[in-house]
Amino acid sequence: MEIIEVIFPAILKIDQFSDQDVRLSGGYPEIQILNANQSSGLHHFIIRKSIANFHPSMLEPTIEEASRQIEHFWNILAFVRDTNIITTGEIFYKIKGQTSSNLFNSVFTNLTGIGSLTANGITKANKEWFEGKKEEFHTDLNYDLLHQWNFIRKIEEPVSRFISTYTLLLSLNGDNQNELDKIFIALDNNIEQVKSPHKSNSFETIFTRLRNELSHDRKGVSIFVTHGQVAANIKRFDSFAKLILEKHIKKT
Repeated sequence: MEIIEVIFPAILKIDQFSDQDVRLSGGYPEIQILNANQSSGLHHFIIRKSIANFHPSMLEPTIEEASRQIEHFWNILAFVRDTNIITTGEIFYKIKGQTSSNLFNSVFTNLTGIGSLTANGITKANKEWFEGKKEEFHTDLNYDLLHQWNFIRKIEEPVSRFISTYTLLLSLNGDNQNELDKIFIALDNNIEQVKSPHKSNSFETIFTRLRNELSHDRKGVSIFVTHGQVAANIKRFDSFAKLILEKHIKKT
């Protein structure tokens, strides 16, 4: 059998990794991580495969298999480390020390985005980080929901991310805004609340108010002001969403 190294480039600007081999077992492949460029955050994630020969009929299914494995790993990694990962859209492979040109295009369009991160405040995790997190990597997770959350997190534009996140949270709470507001209030009992313009003796948290101002025609409301308030509150809203979603993503 021959050995092929399938190389998946990805960017982690802040939460970087030192060069290491990751052995999580339990369904995960062995993955080598190389920090290719600290300034840009470029990392190479490498999966080695045994292959009978290098004919395309062998190469293509082998690389597709590695692609599915790295996509699963990246989605779990983004959740466990609470970070953003973005692929370069490329897949390379190395045979007998020779790296291919970019012959295989990545289809990882559903992974987390890099947002507005900069290279300031870089942290690097070594192999001890993975050792300490093994249990979390093997926690029974709602992978479909995790995948949705990672997809939304890559949206940089704040209004689009806010609406997508709120809609996901609402779907997990019976499409009932009152129930979702109760959860927001439980997380912060001093969260801003305003009287609903359509329901007497009913109040809305700031997040629900903004959602309704974006989704409905409300008299006297400037959509430009609403957009500004969404942008100002998006990071705080993201933190609420993460706490809520974690309880649904973790099955145990």
